[in-house]
This record gives sequence, structure tokens and C-alpha cells, in this order.
Amino acid sequence: MAVSDRWRTYAGLCSTRVRDALGLTAAYTDTSTGTTYPLEKAPFDEAHEEIIITDGVPDSVRQPVWDVILSDLPVYPALGDVVELTPVGGVSTRYVVQDIQPGGQGTAKLFMTLETAP
Repeated sequence: MAVSDRWRTYAGLCSTRVRDALGLTAAYTDTSTGTTYPLEKAPFDEAHEEIIITDGVPDSVRQPVWDVILSDLPVYPALGDVVELTPVGGVSTRYVVQDIQPGGQGTAKLFMTLETAP
């Protein structure tokens, strides 16, 4: 097995283990079709802090981020889609996808905001 193949295998195992240990129950709604897809595990960071440097000046943005393994979703994420996350025994919270940052090894970070009532 080539080094790059071993790396992909180990990275995949790490992603899966993190998802299984830290994930929440999720429902992903594709707003273009209205179809909702249930997911069993979804690593989530409610207060992810992203450092952005503009013209040499650091700034930070704090917002909810969902790390998703793209093969867990039957559709590719899109802006405006809705993610409903539920902790074990807790109350669900709905978020709207605002930005999608593809990661390595078939993952993406979905930057979201709380869904507000119309």
C-alpha cells in the first residue's frame, strides 16, 4: 500500500471515530427540493472561532460550524440549506448554511447561523 493510500485510510478512520464519539443527531434539509435527510452523527462546534487577516490586521469571527463527511450526505451541501442538530436527550436547534469550506479527504466545514423565524 502506498504512503498516500495509508494516509487516506488513517485520516478516514480518525474522521469516523471523531464523528462517532462527538457527533450529534442531525437532519439535513436540501432547500432546493425540501427533502430532509436524517444523519446519526455530526461533529459540531457551536462557538468555532475563525481568525481572518485583512490588510495585516487580524480579526475573528465566531459562529457555529458543522464538520461533515461528504459521503454521509446524499447531496452536496448548498448555501441556505438547513441543519437541525439534536444532542442526546436535548432540544434540537436549526441552523442555516452560510458558507461551505471544502476540507481534505472528503470533508467540509459548514459555517452556519441560527435559523430565525420568518
